[in-house]
Amino acid sequence: MAWLDASTTPEVRRIALLDAPAVLGWRRWREIGLRHTIGLVENALAGAIAAGRIRAQPVRPLALIIVGALDEAAQLLAEADDQNAAAIRSAIE
Repeated sequence: MAWLDASTTPEVRRIALLDAPAVLGWRRWREIGLRHTIGLVENALAGAIAAGRIRAQPVRPLALIIVGALDEAAQLLAEADDQNAAAIRSAIE
């Protein structure tokens, strides 16, 4: 949830979610984001699998799906007005 909370701050919203994809191009922006997040998500998933919290499955594809969903939610929050942001947050929680 920290990423989603951060996505509504003016600095993160403008720099990371609105300007960066436009300046860097979506593909490069995504590469940078994955480099900094995918390992964390993969480690968390591997730990959850080892602990029996989720069923054994390939970690990388699931991590990519989760990161993609979080990035999409962050983008929605960054572009939403206050009323829509509240609706998005309640749907996520």
